[in-house]
Amino acid sequence: MNNMEKKHVYLVYSIATLILLPLFILVGPFLFQGILFDDKTIWLLQESTDTYWLYAVSGVLLALFFFLAFLFVKYAKWLVGVGVIAALFFFTLGTFSYQALGSESISWSATGTFQTNHYSWDEVQEVVLVLPKKGEKHLMVFHFNDGNRLSMVRDHKFTLQLYQFNRARWEYDFPYNVDRTNQFN
Repeated sequence: MNNMEKKHVYLVYSIATLILLPLFILVGPFLFQGILFDDKTIWLLQESTDTYWLYAVSGVLLALFFFLAFLFVKYAKWLVGVGVIAALFFFTLGTFSYQALGSESISWSATGTFQTNHYSWDEVQEVVLVLPKKGEKHLMVFHFNDGNRLSMVRDHKFTLQLYQFNRARWEYDFPYNVDRTNQFN
């Protein structure tokens, strides 16, 4: 006994996707980046704000294509296929946007690229703590010997692992400075 029309299934999928979207945005980066990039040497894995936006775009696109499949049921298979591919693209971009500090190395991948930058602590030229204007977050800027830089937000997760950073600073003896120029502007 099947009393429901096929097109209403797509509408239910669309609504369910939108309902589950906040959970996906909050838990998804932690889960998927943790599975892919976390290991026993990593002590801080930080996702960027772009990650959350890309996960949101992924979910909204999926819901949109389910809704379009509801409207145009004749082309539903194609629409759902295109929607899944588009959602997976943005999901993958979001997943590969991370920053990781570990006992042996520093690695990150910028948003929109799949290129991973990987440096050992020996390659750190200096680290600068940038004190912000009121209401902004502190930044830890890692300067490397080849001129590259990595800016990480010094949030509560970073502060909880500060002893690991201090251990690396002591072991590899790189300079650590504080930039107060923005603090009084």
